[in-house]
Amino acid sequence: MELGGVFFTRMRPAPLAEADPRAEIRVEAQAGGEVGELRTWIGRRPLRAYAFRRQPFTREIWGRLRTALPDGQHTLVAFASAGDTAGAFAWPFEVDG
Repeated sequence: MELGGVFFTRMRPAPLAEADPRAEIRVEAQAGGEVGELRTWIGRRPLRAYAFRRQPFTREIWGRLRTALPDGQHTLVAFASAGDTAGAFAWPFEVDG
């Protein structure tokens, strides 16, 4: 991990993986300082999720979708901020119900 930057890990569905229509969504943001905010989207739709903290320099979202996704490729986007830095990461996954 680069100090001062934001690093994303524990991504579910895993990048390029096949997922259930009501997929488990998980992502953790790590930084060299306190992670203040973590938000997620599927495509252009924001996910309403609580981001909790396990350690001072991490914040995590972990849950299951309430609404089933249609079959096809989807993109999960994560954004996190930590002090005077921020980062974003996007990865595709496939739903085959």
